[in-house]
Amino acid sequence: MSRVIYFDPIGGASGDMILGSLLAVGLELNPVLQGLNSLNLDNWSITPTLVQRGCFQALHAQVQCQDKAAHPPVHGSRNLSEIHSLIDQSSLPTPVKDRAKSVFLILGQSEATVHGLDLDKIHFHEVGATDSIIDIVAVVFGLHLLNIERVYCAPLTLGQGMGHSAHGPMPIPAPAVLEILSRINAPIAGARQGPERITPTAAALFAEYVEEFREIPAMELERTGVSAGTRINPAGSPPNVLRCFLGTQKLSSKTESVRVVQCNLDDQNPEIIGALSKKLFDEGCLDFFITPTQRKKNRPGAILNLLIEKDAYERFETILFRETSSFGLRYYDCHRSVLQRSTVPVQTQFGIIAMKLGWHRGELVTASPEFEDCQEAARKHSTSLKDVYLAAQVAWSTRDDHPQPPRPEAAHD
Repeated sequence: MSRVIYFDPIGGASGDMILGSLLAVGLELNPVLQGLNSLNLDNWSITPTLVQRGCFQALHAQVQCQDKAAHPPVHGSRNLSEIHSLIDQSSLPTPVKDRAKSVFLILGQSEATVHGLDLDKIHFHEVGATDSIIDIVAVVFGLHLLNIERVYCAPLTLGQGMGHSAHGPMPIPAPAVLEILSRINAPIAGARQGPERITPTAAALFAEYVEEFREIPAMELERTGVSAGTRINPAGSPPNVLRCFLGTQKLSSKTESVRVVQCNLDDQNPEIIGALSKKLFDEGCLDFFITPTQRKKNRPGAILNLLIEKDAYERFETILFRETSSFGLRYYDCHRSVLQRSTVPVQTQFGIIAMKLGWHRGELVTASPEFEDCQEAARKHSTSLKDVYLAAQVAWSTRDDHPQPPRPEAAHD
């Protein structure tokens, strides 16, 4: 049996709301505090309190930092290496350290993209503050202590309007939130006028853990819990709560039913095919490749091959007919097995590089540097891509510890 959790962000989600939901379904606070105490952070506390939010009695996990109000600029500004160092020097279990660092790497990459800066130039403000570090590490440690193997979440509803950040006025949804959610092709249920509903911290945690955004999955339900955010929504708005479902599922290897779509081309401008490749991936194509072939009338041609989710067929059918010269498509359904994946950051002389790990039935079978990280590092340091790859592989092979497979035993995309 696989232990699973399902998040239902009725009013939104933040780091403290996710932590509160774990406490509400049975996570014991004292072991979490013992682990967090090994971080080199002072003057913080977690206080769980029952509050009323609309029709719900909910648990509010308030993370308090005594020096935050007195020293906000200093308190809330750390770079990625400093945060990783805090985590590495703690006595937390290695899987917790790796996944917590991965969450901060997701945040750092999104901030770097949004602000057009190098990753090592990013200084976290809100998410670099002590309370945000406590939120993230507490959630990661909590999922570990609960032995959660799979995480699901309902499609997300965003806020819409204007807010404030350390950089000044900011549109809602926050640019970093949209960057994170776009990287995982998260389904959006829509947006409601009003304050932020999904914080960058929550988005990064979901990006790291959520196997699928969907309706409530089949499970043997053990417990449910409701957590609350600080904000009290006005009457007529959804209450600011996050529901959590804890249960078990039968454990099986991850296989998926997908659709293969093909078309033949022998009269297409190759520049258009190159542009089509990016468009297909932007639209959620799982894989795309071109097979050279010899066509009728002795013309050199190509077979375009797409791997897509079955319910997306009509969208990709329209794209191919609009963007190519093909007069017909063929398709068939098949199954695929995929490795369980996780990401571990490694420190090199060229900066932090993410290593993509592939697991099969609990065994690590492949590890490779993230191409975009290596490409950016090579550009920044005016060196060759292969040198950055080699540095990342050496840093990975000389690690003192050995990563554990991520909690979901079955593979996920």
